[in-house]
Amino acid sequence: MVSKEYIRKFPQKVNQVLQESGDDKEWLFHSILAILEKSSENLNFSEKRVIQNIHEYCVEKIVKKQAENFYKDFNIKDIKDDLVKDFFKMEHERRRDDFRNFCLTIFQQIENITNELFHSKLISQISNDRYKRAYTYQKSEDTIEMMLLWNDRFPEQDYDKKIEKIGTWPFMAKFKAVIYYYYFGKRVYNQFELFPKIRIGNQLYLMRNRVHRGPSINTEQEAKLDEIYQNRSIYYLRFLGFLEDFVWNVNKNIV
Repeated sequence: MVSKEYIRKFPQKVNQVLQESGDDKEWLFHSILAILEKSSENLNFSEKRVIQNIHEYCVEKIVKKQAENFYKDFNIKDIKDDLVKDFFKMEHERRRDDFRNFCLTIFQQIENITNELFHSKLISQISNDRYKRAYTYQKSEDTIEMMLLWNDRFPEQDYDKKIEKIGTWPFMAKFKAVIYYYYFGKRVYNQFELFPKIRIGNQLYLMRNRVHRGPSINTEQEAKLDEIYQNRSIYYLRFLGFLEDFVWNVNKNIV
């Protein structure tokens, strides 16, 4: 039987081997992981998530590098560090199959970019552009303020009051403005071109509200969220794809 003293010294022995110069030590990691995985069921490692934590530790540096590379050319320097951190957390949640927090961390990246662009650049621009034509479709007479603020449930809106309070617009109104001005660069044929981007942003917003304290969710929205969660294997990829698409297109229009 192996003595407790030997067991206590074993990690130090492993560290000593790793510190020695010479051949690549990757074989050592593989050997230890193979033994742990084989023994995990008898040793009740699964409940303690030991194997998963070891794998997590091994890939952390890789994921951090991926996060830094993803945002390395992003043109808003002030928020880049926060974006990298949230990207790192996003990948952490994805590997642990925590879909709700995965959605939260994607939303936080999009929210950070949206708020920065809206408050630093778009408030004055929207106020100046409010009466300009919104779409390239010649038969459309929708103005930018109509495009951004129109609500089927409240058609008789006081646009002047809305514009006066532009600094307090809710997230989805700000997000729509960023999509119009920065994702599309104001080159939008009609409202139907905007809808797919707005819809996926709203899905992430609703998922965020389920995790974080936010506006209450109605029965229809709850059903949509349940459908997303039941098909989360698809939405992992869909939301990741949207993040890449959003960041790339917005970044190219930031000057």
